[in-house]
Amino acid sequence: MKRLSFLVVFTGMFFCAISQSKTNGTASKNSTTKPPAQTKTAAIATPTEFESQIVYGKLILTKTIIQGDGQVATIRYTLSNFTDRSLNNRKPISVAISKNSFDSVFTKTTAELAAKYPSLNKFIAEKNISLADEKGWIAVLNYYNSLN
Repeated sequence: MKRLSFLVVFTGMFFCAISQSKTNGTASKNSTTKPPAQTKTAAIATPTEFESQIVYGKLILTKTIIQGDGQVATIRYTLSNFTDRSLNNRKPISVAISKNSFDSVFTKTTAELAAKYPSLNKFIAEKNISLADEKGWIAVLNYYNSLN
């Protein structure tokens, strides 16, 4: 019985020694080894989309600049509210920087936005804000975010 267990242990040690010698580079000269794999590198990546949050609060205005290869950059604006499920099911709404887009978003999306629409229009009239540019939207959305 002792002899059999000695033989099993010895055989196990022998196979471990052989596998160690192959991994340490002392394998026989007749063994075949594969050349090292060539590393693959990605082509130079050019960013095609830049995104920044212009206004952050209850309503978030995000500006995305998209550029294709050799094309003129396009700008896209989205409005989102991640805490209110009723605003497009928490998905961003594409908006154009215009008075018509402002009216559409604030009168047709949710009851909360429609309720604050008159006070926003009053703010726009008092401050003489133009909704045809980004600065106007930033001012109005910052005012909206400050309302209760």
